[in-house]
Amino acid sequence: MGISKFQLQLLRKIPKEPLAPVSTNELADALNSVNLKKVSRESLRKRIINNINQLENLFPDSLQIYKTEKDHKYRLSSKAPLLLTPMSQEEVIAFGILSQYGTELIPDRTFEALSPYFQEAQEAAYQLARDAGYGVKASKTLAGNWLQKIAVVPAVLPFTAPSVNPEIKRTVHKALFYEEMLKLKFHNVQTAKSESCVASPLALVQQGVRTYLIVKKQGVKKPERILMARIQEASITSGHLEYPVNWNLSDFLTQGISHAVFPSDLYGQIYEFKLWVEPSTQWLKETKLSECQTHIDNADGSYTLIASLALTEELVRWIQSMSCHVKVLEPKFVVKRVKEDLKATLGLYS
Repeated sequence: MGISKFQLQLLRKIPKEPLAPVSTNELADALNSVNLKKVSRESLRKRIINNINQLENLFPDSLQIYKTEKDHKYRLSSKAPLLLTPMSQEEVIAFGILSQYGTELIPDRTFEALSPYFQEAQEAAYQLARDAGYGVKASKTLAGNWLQKIAVVPAVLPFTAPSVNPEIKRTVHKALFYEEMLKLKFHNVQTAKSESCVASPLALVQQGVRTYLIVKKQGVKKPERILMARIQEASITSGHLEYPVNWNLSDFLTQGISHAVFPSDLYGQIYEFKLWVEPSTQWLKETKLSECQTHIDNADGSYTLIASLALTEELVRWIQSMSCHVKVLEPKFVVKRVKEDLKATLGLYS
């Protein structure tokens, strides 16, 4: 249900719980300052009261009205719909960043449904600047430019996201939300052939620009990961959702999401890692691999880093990516793996 431009202006001047309520006279002063067409104070007071009564009927329990003999005071309830309330600076930042950096975990239609909030965030940014004393032109500049001062960069390379069929994406999100079974056809990179299955959707996991659907296939005990971009067909089908024994997404993710090289039962297990780190790589002391990380400084400026970590392929690949800056000392089976991979790499360049 729509509201008038005046009502929207009015709502933007009413504080939200737990802030102190504002009186009719205070609202009249605030609205007179933003309206070019001046009207008498009494006329504006009556208009305010009439419009607040309309808003109270349209949105029950959203407005708190305190009536006194001298004047009425108003405040928006903390439970009022977001678009009724003036966005706080924190909400402006949140919706602004979401509009710029929406992820694949948000369905397309949901992202579209959030469009009014993104627009409101832009308008609220302008209003925040105006309330802080900036002029119209400066406020528009601030509201238009602030998101250009925020960026998100990947920890590695800025890969291009693989394409996902929008209809498949909608079907997967629907199945996850309503806990329905999926009939899938997808490209199996191990066999280089298409594979079909009926599966229980368990979770969506985003790793960088790649989004994985975690499923339990019918007749298979362990959960599996399927890259969304590899799904060729997806449809809702009948059946009851099945979960792996003791299923827990957080526990599953401790094993990593990448293709296994070690025996699968090693992944997710905690090992004490000891790494020699060369002198120029001091940043690992402040960007820790784990909360329990410690280090021992060496006389030459290098140091030995000690941390208890769950084994994942992502961890092994990170160690390999550090090349001559980091050397694995323990566990010995990881040392052996890194040596073998380096030998194979050297063979490519010989």
